[in-house]
Amino acid sequence: MKGLFTRLSMALLWAHLINIAHSSHAFHLLKFNRDFRITQGSKNNVHISGDGNMATLMLNKKADVGAEVVSHEQFLFGRFDVKIKLLPDEQGRFTGAAASYYLIGTSGNHDEIRYDFSSNENGQGYMLGTNIVINGNRDREISFSFEFDPTKDYHTYSMLNFRVGSYWIVSPL
Repeated sequence: MKGLFTRLSMALLWAHLINIAHSSHAFHLLKFNRDFRITQGSKNNVHISGDGNMATLMLNKKADVGAEVVSHEQFLFGRFDVKIKLLPDEQGRFTGAAASYYLIGTSGNHDEIRYDFSSNENGQGYMLGTNIVINGNRDREISFSFEFDPTKDYHTYSMLNFRVGSYWIVSPL
């Protein structure tokens, strides 16, 4: 993976209602109201808390439009943590929409390291997908069934990106 990412932007793409809180164990804490911009969807689909530590991204069901927020910062390597609680629909399901948390290269190639959240095919339970995309090649996806209900509480989804590899961590389980 040497040279895979020259620079990374952290992006959050949500097509359903999700509460997220960003934290960093690294050198500084990014704030949604200062360090991110909305790149897709409407400003009406994003609510940022007064202190900038939490953003709620919503799906406009009439227009079928979610939101994407992207950091102004770019990174070579590091640890990226996002606390996510998936919010189900009125029937208690998280269906028909996908949510993603990803790092994307800015070199012009389609390079990503990502988490994907979705429901199982039958609408019962939830799936977590991980993927590394290099030059548009998406054949590295691995999906897991959650051993917990991601709609009941916040969980921290971390990506560790180093020169020698990338790691995904979910906690607490």
